[in-house]
Parts: sequence; C-alpha cells; structure tokens
Amino acid sequence: MPKLLPCPSCGFTRSWSVRRHHRKCKKCRSEWSANEYYPVNGFRFTRREWQRLLTVFLRDERIKDIERECHVAYRTAYKVTTTIRMIMAEDVPELLLGVCKADETYVGGSWKNKAIHIRRQWTKRGRGTSKQPIFGIVQRPFDPLSTSVVRVWLTPDTKSCSLNPHIKKTVCRGTTIYTDGRKGYRRLPNYGYLHD
Repeated sequence: MPKLLPCPSCGFTRSWSVRRHHRKCKKCRSEWSANEYYPVNGFRFTRREWQRLLTVFLRDERIKDIERECHVAYRTAYKVTTTIRMIMAEDVPELLLGVCKADETYVGGSWKNKAIHIRRQWTKRGRGTSKQPIFGIVQRPFDPLSTSVVRVWLTPDTKSCSLNPHIKKTVCRGTTIYTDGRKGYRRLPNYGYLHD
C-alpha cells in the first residue's frame, strides 16, 4: 500500500498502516480500508464494486443490465457508463510513425495439451486452425534509450480485409512498414505506406 494514498475524508496524504489493509490519517485520525477507498471522484464505490461495474460494462451490456446486476439506480448506472466512456475516449493513442513492423500469429494451447475429446476431432494446423489469430504492430524507437510502442488486436482471421483496417487506423501515412511475405500486405503501397 503506498504511503501517498490520500485520506477519503480530508484528502491528506500522510498515513500509516494500522492493521491489515487499513490506514490511519495523520491529520484527521480517521481510519479507512484500502478496499473502501474510492478510486474515481464523484462515485462512492469500492474497488470491488468498480471491478463488478467494469466487468458488466465490458460485456457490452445495457445500462439496465448494469442497474440490475450491480444493484445501483438507473441514474447512477448511466453516470458510471458515461464517465467510463469519457475516460476511454481521453486515452486514444497517437498514430505510429517512423519504422514499424507488422505481423500476425496464432495463440492457443499445444495440441498435446488439449482434452482427448478435442484431439479425437480432426482439426488442421496453421491457417484455419481453432487457435485465436492475433495481429500486432511495433514501432521502432527513435533512439536506443526509448521504448517501443506496441499495438495488438484479436482478429477473426488473418485475411487482408481484417488486418489492413488496423494498419490504416494506427499507422501514419508515409511510414515504412516491414512485414513478412504474405499476399495480404501487397496493397500497403496503394494506401500510402512504404512497404519492405
């Protein structure tokens, strides 16, 4: 638990640990639990309640479903979803530029680790398999001390109609993109990218 966690009642940042997961404020002497700390201003929800709200929200449920499953009023559920959407809209990443690498892969368990009833069914390896295809783009750092920027998506397949829209949305035109020799990447120069 960080020591700079502000007190929920007075906002003072100096406190000490009293017992497991509980802190005591140096200024107002009030005790609070880390589980009762309200992570978003304007809402009196604990972290556990926020996790439940976010779980229901990310399932792409309606406000009525959030109201019913989380036991909150409709106005509160509406305000929570609006706040979450505003926070998500603020965190829109910038376009990648410079030199980028793009590649796709399949992620899933090894065939020998599958259950016997799945192994008895005939399935193929590689493209068309039951594994989840993942597509990623990496921006090379401009200097050796900085870090790379990575964007990754779960895609329904590895066709060019599924991968190229991700490239158009996240990579600035005029950027050099390094890929493997798949046919789906041949149209990248038509979209304004330098393809190697």
